[in-house]
Amino acid sequence: MERRTFLELLAAGVITAATGAAAGIFLPKLIEEKSEFGFGKMGAALPPIAEDVNVYPSAIPIIFEPPRVTQVPVPFGTISSIPHHPGMFALTVDDGISSHVVREYTRFAQETGMRLTFFVTGQYPSWSENIPELRPLVESGQIQMANHTWTHPSLLKVSNGQVSSELGQTHDFLLKNYGVDATPYFRPPFGNHDERIDSVAASLGYTTAVMWHGSLSDAGQITPDQLREFAGKWIGEKRIVIGHANFPAVTECFGYIKDLILERKLQPVTLNDLYLKR
Repeated sequence: MERRTFLELLAAGVITAATGAAAGIFLPKLIEEKSEFGFGKMGAALPPIAEDVNVYPSAIPIIFEPPRVTQVPVPFGTISSIPHHPGMFALTVDDGISSHVVREYTRFAQETGMRLTFFVTGQYPSWSENIPELRPLVESGQIQMANHTWTHPSLLKVSNGQVSSELGQTHDFLLKNYGVDATPYFRPPFGNHDERIDSVAASLGYTTAVMWHGSLSDAGQITPDQLREFAGKWIGEKRIVIGHANFPAVTECFGYIKDLILERKLQPVTLNDLYLKR
């Protein structure tokens, strides 16, 4: 077939992917090493997309659609659940010690539509190393970035100036690298806070301390079986659940978490999905 004729047929959609491959035109191959979500092996690089070849992201089955929700004003003070939003569930992910785990959480979101709120400890390289993959999801609103201090100290043990610095450094990092103002949500490390901490945080715009109803208990190393047990116990309606991007056990549990959310007919949400800033 003459090149001109081939290109005309290709533009018209007549030439199939198989014919295009035979003609030397690259089309991504997603048949081998499928993940449990059907998109590609977890942790494997996505195949490059050649110029002038139209590969539609809609080929990826999105399991969790964006929520339809009536937003309410952000609560002041401390929250550990989302009582005004029946059927909804917020998975929040702390720290980010492991760049690999942050990347796999991001891939989980890409493949399923899962909505996540990351509480970022800004000193960890994972948040810089995964910007290219994370930022589009942050910009779309599927992933939210919130403040978990810069070095993860117990704020009860540091001065007011240090509290301000810890929150301020991560605030500036997120604004510069992700284009987001992370206020008003912060999570004090270890959940340790009091009126003094809350007052300093509020002076910076962080008026809502976010605790949790239940935990995947994976701040340290646990087994995938243990993590699945905690997920089964705590993932539920109107709950804020805390996990961590620190150790790899959770990357073996994404399929279980996905199925659990579907089985319990829950809608994953970010905090920004639910609340309007005052």
